[in-house]
Amino acid sequence: TVTSILFVDVAGANTITHTVGGSARLNVSDGATVYYNDGKFDVAPTYAGKINLHSFMKTGATRAIHATVWPATAGLVNEFNLHNNALFAGNSTNLPGGRQVNTQLTLTSGNLNLAAGAQVLTLADNLLVKVVDGTVTLGGGSIVYGNNLNYSYEITAPYVTAAELASSVKDITFTRTGNVVNAAVTLNKTVTVNGTLTIRNDLTIPAAPPTIVVTALGDVNIALDAAYTNATIPVTNFNQSLVFGGANNATINVPAATPALNIGAITINKTNNTNTVTLAGGNLTTGTITFVNGLIVTGSNILFIPAPTTFLVAGGAVSQGFTRAGVTGNNISHVVGNVGKTLVNTGGINTSTEARSVFPVGTTTVYRPAAVNFNPAFGVPTNPNATIVVSHVDSNPTGAAGLPIKDGVAQGIDVARYPNFYWYIYSTPNSVGPTTLFDLELTGGNFTDFDDPANVRIIRRHGAVGDINNAWLLQGANDAYDNEVNSITGFTAVNRGANAGLRSGGAVFTFGIKSNMSINPASALAKYINTYKKIWLVLSGGVKSWDVNDLFTGNVGTLSFSAQSSNPAVVTTSIITGSKVQLTPVALGDAVVTVKANDAANNDSYTYSFEVNVGPTDVKVEEGVPTAFSLSQNYPNPFNPSTTIKFGLPKESNVSLKIYNILGEEVATLANEVMQAGFHTVNFDASRLASGMYIYRIQAGNFTEVKKMLLMK
Repeated sequence: TVTSILFVDVAGANTITHTVGGSARLNVSDGATVYYNDGKFDVAPTYAGKINLHSFMKTGATRAIHATVWPATAGLVNEFNLHNNALFAGNSTNLPGGRQVNTQLTLTSGNLNLAAGAQVLTLADNLLVKVVDGTVTLGGGSIVYGNNLNYSYEITAPYVTAAELASSVKDITFTRTGNVVNAAVTLNKTVTVNGTLTIRNDLTIPAAPPTIVVTALGDVNIALDAAYTNATIPVTNFNQSLVFGGANNATINVPAATPALNIGAITINKTNNTNTVTLAGGNLTTGTITFVNGLIVTGSNILFIPAPTTFLVAGGAVSQGFTRAGVTGNNISHVVGNVGKTLVNTGGINTSTEARSVFPVGTTTVYRPAAVNFNPAFGVPTNPNATIVVSHVDSNPTGAAGLPIKDGVAQGIDVARYPNFYWYIYSTPNSVGPTTLFDLELTGGNFTDFDDPANVRIIRRHGAVGDINNAWLLQGANDAYDNEVNSITGFTAVNRGANAGLRSGGAVFTFGIKSNMSINPASALAKYINTYKKIWLVLSGGVKSWDVNDLFTGNVGTLSFSAQSSNPAVVTTSIITGSKVQLTPVALGDAVVTVKANDAANNDSYTYSFEVNVGPTDVKVEEGVPTAFSLSQNYPNPFNPSTTIKFGLPKESNVSLKIYNILGEEVATLANEVMQAGFHTVNFDASRLASGMYIYRIQAGNFTEVKKMLLMK
């Protein structure tokens, strides 16, 4: 009975005889290991259970493991390890016929040659295939692959996969044996990885032909083999796409490295349009990305995609570093997060990257790409190289500083509000200088919140999205827009020939649209201004307030208000009790007060401006506006000691109202200021004057009139 190790190593013509009277005398315990080089038994030993079988052929020959050593019992061999002497090129092992391995197939060195049709190797379900340098060839035989096979390529030198690799596997790992430098495994057949794809050594998918499709249905982990000092970050050279498929969300874990790891070409073709492939660990550079279905989510990481040169594009390359031709029907596929492109300017058109760069970003449900176009100037030496990074964020950027932008849409039409999404764009390492003109295109997908596509503008705010105290600015000139609506991609705003916004410090970009709000003409303040053109204050008359809660209409949510005076030296203003504008006279003169209403629920704002005059005299104004200038007789008359004088102004006028004695001497000035249109009354106190006849005279513009009055004490 052999309980641990049995070596079978005798000349091929010799037989190990262990029977007496036809009964086997050699017993091999369960779990024992059998090493085989050459020879045979007269009959197979009695195997009490399972064994581990090693082929260690020492010389350059092709020999079959004898059937008496490996009888055709399906459950016999747990692990089969091929480690023939690799110094002999012709060192191959054949099977004695159809055989099954149940737990692990280890290809350490040499070749397992299934030379004849009867040589069928069955790999049981859940088996591990461990590859160092050994190979499997099919000279006429075949392999039956079980389900859920796991693979570990632990190579010491470059290796090309062959028959050992099933077309569908569970987990597969690419690593090394010992502290050796990186070496590449070349995947030479189409394979689907149902579980985890782990890459700790170099991996290559060769260029077509033939067509090789490597599909990852689960996570992909790319990492430095940190246990070995000679290991470096893996080089993944995918000349044909690594396909991310299946119905499960997946993660691609990459090392944080500078420059970012370059994985090569990838395809996103998940089962559902809600499935995601999440980038974790660091930034990632790809070759051409083929979008079909499903989303790439970057988080705070950056996905760098190619910006091919004009010369390569002319030769038929995918011009933007990605294609979305397969995104049809209900499919949704793009990047949710950060996309970067490095633009290279050599000074020549053919060797510079394309002038127009599209960034395939969007939300989890809507494609909202951005494009930067340096035509026609790109390719001349004055324009800098730059890496531009774009992300789309499906949330409210908030902030109302700088809004509304006067005449932002057109003359008399302000930019006042924006939608609940934005793009964040920055350039690195430096800002694109103000002498470099570019077009900016922002596609809104399902955005329809506008009265006319031509009335939408692009606005930006410098800094991060949290810098809400920075003012919103109009991108370019208000007449330099070429907007369009496409039945597939939706609305796109296109600003031509801008020269600002691509900053190393970043900027928030979104659509600027005119307000939904307007002035309520029935409000008390609007009616007053409409009648009297301005608000009239008396310097000594103290503060005056107006309710503005009903001044604005068309808002969605509750309004908040702010107010500003153009000349605080004449009048100051503030908002009190939430919805009243308070005016405080400071000095004689004029000012313009602007009340701003903010509708945070709709990112909307609207302003109302009116003139304020601060005068010296307390003149009462009656409702209504006369049709002509007039001066009424004072009342009472005769009087002692005071009387009231009334006059009418059909329009705002510079009014002089003075009192003279019978000798023509001026004794009092009742008014000498600009007054609003309307009926005015002023009180004249003559207690310091003697009894007698007096004359009062008004002059308002070209109107002059004189009347008499009698003071009797």
